[in-house]
Amino acid sequence: MENGFFSAAFPLASIYWKGNGVAQDRAEALLLANQGAAQGDPFSHASLALLYEQGDGVSKDEGNALIHHAIAATLFAKAGHNKNTAEQTALTETYWNKPGAPRARIEVLRLWQACAERGSPYCHACLARVFERGEGVAEDLKQALLKHAIAGRLFEEAGDEKNAAIEIARRGSLVRNLSPAEVATVWSEILAWKPKR
Repeated sequence: MENGFFSAAFPLASIYWKGNGVAQDRAEALLLANQGAAQGDPFSHASLALLYEQGDGVSKDEGNALIHHAIAATLFAKAGHNKNTAEQTALTETYWNKPGAPRARIEVLRLWQACAERGSPYCHACLARVFERGEGVAEDLKQALLKHAIAGRLFEEAGDEKNAAIEIARRGSLVRNLSPAEVATVWSEILAWKPKR
């Protein structure tokens, strides 16, 4: 994505993939999708994720599917496309525990952290859940509380009451498992947190 505009490679890749008005050429479509991804186009990353999930035109690879979903979520969040961010984040979480995922988790955590730092409630919520469950990371209830609370605040600010309520409920459950001193420490971090723009 350059200057806020998505790459033209994705629509062209789609045309070649389906053979709409041109001879179907999946090799050209993959080349264009990869070019779009290299230019930072979230739609290209989302398409590549689906191809890796299905093994359609490429070798099936759950780790690459996970990474491309996470990159797409991060790029959609950066562009302010909340619906697409939510969809890609959900798909990333779906692939988190697949057999091919462990090798990709470090990269996904890095992407979620970068996305969360810019203020995406979806990425904060994903991080909260993996810290809460200890999936691919050491269980850390203080980090889970921090991320759930920030996600709840950001969802509230965005007017998303449903997701805000979910995050607030998770926050309440976690508070019961921490000491008052731990909660106070985390709460001071929550109050001080500001997104990096």
